Amino acid sequence: MSRSAPFSAIAVVGRACRVPGANDPSALFAIARDNVSAITDVPEGRWRVPLADVVSVGPEPDHAYSTRGGYVAPLTGADSHFEPHTQIVRGVLDPVFELSEMVARQALDDALRSGRRPPRVGAVMGNLSFPSESHSTLAENVWLRERADRLGIEGMALDRFHSGMPAHQLRSMLGLEAGAFALDAACASSLYALELACRALQDGDADLMLAGAVNRCDDLFIHVGFSALGALSPTGQSRPFHAGADGLVPAEGAAFLALQRLEDAQKQGREIFGVIRGVGLANDGRGRGMLAPASGGQVRSMRQALMQSGLDPAEIPYLECHATGTPVGDGTEIESIAEAYGTASTGKVIGSLKGNLGHLITAAGAAGLIKVLEAMREGVMPASPHLSGAPLNGALSDARCEVLTESRPWHGPKRAGVSAFGFGGNDAHVIVEDVALAPRALQVAVPRVDLESIVVVALGARVGAGTCAADFAAGLGGRRAETVELSLRGLKFPPNDLRDALPQQTMLLAAALEAVRGLDEAALPPERTGVFIGAQCDSEVTRYGARWRAASWARQLGEAPEWGEAAKAALVPALTSAGVIGTMPNIPANRISSQLDLQGPSYTLAAEEQSGIRALQVAMRALQHGELDAALVGAVDVVADEPVTTLALAEDERPLGDAALVMVLMRRADAERQGLRLLAELGTPTSEEGPYTSPADFGAEVLERHGHPHAAVGLLRVARAVTGVATDPNAPEVSTVVSTAMGGRPIRVRVSKADAPAPLAPLALDGPVLSL
Repeated sequence: MSRSAPFSAIAVVGRACRVPGANDPSALFAIARDNVSAITDVPEGRWRVPLADVVSVGPEPDHAYSTRGGYVAPLTGADSHFEPHTQIVRGVLDPVFELSEMVARQALDDALRSGRRPPRVGAVMGNLSFPSESHSTLAENVWLRERADRLGIEGMALDRFHSGMPAHQLRSMLGLEAGAFALDAACASSLYALELACRALQDGDADLMLAGAVNRCDDLFIHVGFSALGALSPTGQSRPFHAGADGLVPAEGAAFLALQRLEDAQKQGREIFGVIRGVGLANDGRGRGMLAPASGGQVRSMRQALMQSGLDPAEIPYLECHATGTPVGDGTEIESIAEAYGTASTGKVIGSLKGNLGHLITAAGAAGLIKVLEAMREGVMPASPHLSGAPLNGALSDARCEVLTESRPWHGPKRAGVSAFGFGGNDAHVIVEDVALAPRALQVAVPRVDLESIVVVALGARVGAGTCAADFAAGLGGRRAETVELSLRGLKFPPNDLRDALPQQTMLLAAALEAVRGLDEAALPPERTGVFIGAQCDSEVTRYGARWRAASWARQLGEAPEWGEAAKAALVPALTSAGVIGTMPNIPANRISSQLDLQGPSYTLAAEEQSGIRALQVAMRALQHGELDAALVGAVDVVADEPVTTLALAEDERPLGDAALVMVLMRRADAERQGLRLLAELGTPTSEEGPYTSPADFGAEVLERHGHPHAAVGLLRVARAVTGVATDPNAPEVSTVVSTAMGGRPIRVRVSKADAPAPLAPLALDGPVLSL
């Protein structure tokens, strides 16, 4: 049984959403209560390609077999309440910026209706880091060159950075003193963001936090991608729990909640919409595959949330399920409920908002939580649509849960569980209750350990053409990665699948495998080890959208059909199932979890140049508080000579570089007890220390030699400091401060000659090698 960190109750003091058919929480609840479906055909012109070019009746490469989805109407003059705040980005940047800022601001405004703004406000947001529409047009402008002008395809450089920049925009435009960053845990993203926001409040790092998510990427890629996976509903119907459910229906939107410590919200007299009693996070580890749902991780997340809440499962009468409308996925979740909730699952009412809106992906969990909060306020248990008189998923007969075909008054305590499970193995479960049930000042003391006790025990690196951490320490490798090599011995993925994966996934996997050499299960206990990776969307994914639009461009340009076929072949091969997984923005982390069977939280974080630093800080915090015993922290970006990013950063003038780095972190006492080598100690600098207090300026030196690997640059500096003891043979200790921006704390890296008596060893791969 995994241990669970104490959890102080957190009040929900604001909420906001903009989802298909609903622009506020009351409208969202009305859709659920009244059994309404907001799913429609794709808006005309959204995909920027004639539907005949990309839609097929059945499975066909590079085609979607449905145009149905859940769509949000563009902002108009009716949204003038937000005009003073959004005029900077409206009509200029991609809608993902506008949608994030508008809904997050509305959640903050909702909280401030019943009290003054506290001193420190921050945000954590989920963001599906596939290419946005504007990132696609920017890249197409690059691929097409002079033909782009003839086709009217334009792009704005800032749209390249839609992974972490929307969070930075929140920090700037909402004045978030406690900072902001984004993460991608696939469909569980918003509940992962919720957990991190709760912990920031419990630690005293913020006084109010915004948590939620946005999904507004290029919808054509989502439809064709889910078709390639065989996950899209060919009938265009989202029917959770239906025996004839045939797949999911994608949806877009945003949902945010404003959170505050319960005792603070009560003292300040704020309106409290609900109380978070526990948030459980887990990962499937090595399941049946990257896409197959696994009950083990789901059960662990549910049990962890229940343990944190201190509640009996029988006291929770309603569960808002992830339930996407796939027979296997829905059946697995029902089985997980039966195992985690035991006999208390009998008669428990379950539902899923996806039957009404479609699958909001990153924002699904937050939207489901808002539905539950409104349902408790209204005293109504909402029905699930499309089920009246229909046969139900067979797993329901064993679990004996109840699915409502008509809404009815809430029965039992106003408490609920909310689940969100993501492709790649991300699992999350939240326990929430009405404030009338929460004891006043429900506060648990959260123990802390000294930040100085966090150490680096291993390092893996693929920097430029370097093949290992020793190459990096010696300054070898340059800027550009040419190949990545993986030993086939013990590799858990088919080689052909890895050939279809982005280099950011394979380079990072290689670095992780190097980092864990010689570490056993005692050092990396599966349920107590997490994976945290700084990353951003790879522009190479936009080649698929260009491939699918090439035939249309040929006609518009007056070119022969052969030109379109040649363009398609030159851009990228047809999208396969392995190719979809190989481009998923959360998979860089989850591929490591699957390979090593690690079952703690695993996800990617996006904060642009601070992405790796944010991953490091989140991992250090989890180790400090005893939530984990080990963490793999990494960062990756493959941008050397990549034309889209080069164009976007043209004014920077610094050469770009390729890098993938992974460090293994532990508490010092644990590492010493196991006799592990200590490479460096991580901590927070004192007020007397300034940036780069080491004998050599590692920051400037590493970038001059290896270039600027955007999302990985912060962690690259830390890794250079970890290996920097060799720069001064006479110094007994090297202490380097890696400064951060965007609300992040600086990191001090202290290397002692006594701790690290020998240089890093070169890497020799065992057995046959896969070269990519």
